[in-house]
Amino acid sequence: MWTHQGLLRVAEELGEVSGKVEDDLGLILEHNGIVHGEPKLFGTYLWTMRVDDDTPGAPGVDCPILVRIPHDRGLTVVTQNLPVAIAGRSYRAQLEAVGGDGEIKWSEYGASHLLEDVLGLRFDATGSLVGTPPVGVLQGDDEREFSIMLRAQDERGRIGIGVVNLVVKAAPERRAEPRVEDDVGCQAGGGGPMGGLVLLVGLALLRRRRS
Repeated sequence: MWTHQGLLRVAEELGEVSGKVEDDLGLILEHNGIVHGEPKLFGTYLWTMRVDDDTPGAPGVDCPILVRIPHDRGLTVVTQNLPVAIAGRSYRAQLEAVGGDGEIKWSEYGASHLLEDVLGLRFDATGSLVGTPPVGVLQGDDEREFSIMLRAQDERGRIGIGVVNLVVKAAPERRAEPRVEDDVGCQAGGGGPMGGLVLLVGLALLRRRRS
């Protein structure tokens, strides 16, 4: 006779932690040892089962069995290039994945912390990439390009891995507005009020001489 004793998820990727699973795996263990059903979760599990026989007084034996339910790679990260970010300015970008079910959760893949530690970016509750890249990330250059490995996971545990590129540029310099001089005081140009007065006086003198 076979009976369920416990289920432990085994960490497979960097950043994952092994731990006890309370959720329904979706598989049913019959007393005769037959396992059937449709898996609801994905990953690697250590399923502990107890085996008893009909020998009077014989103790049962706990058997840990490794169960691998492969990830459905139908979830694909579509985004390859993110919109350009300006160092020192607020940034927001929405990533896209296809093939998943329900809400998609985004995170940086692996042990790298390029997004938060270097670029000052994170994923908010809506799945958008938000934050403000610091000016120092450019290291004195006008622009720099970063390749970031991201992990997308849907509500059924399907996982998609993709690499996206982000270009960070320096803020454009502000050009000084041309200064406009006021028409105040004496001006040498003929278009000012003083030039018009001189012209009128010259015409008056010319008329007197002719007369």
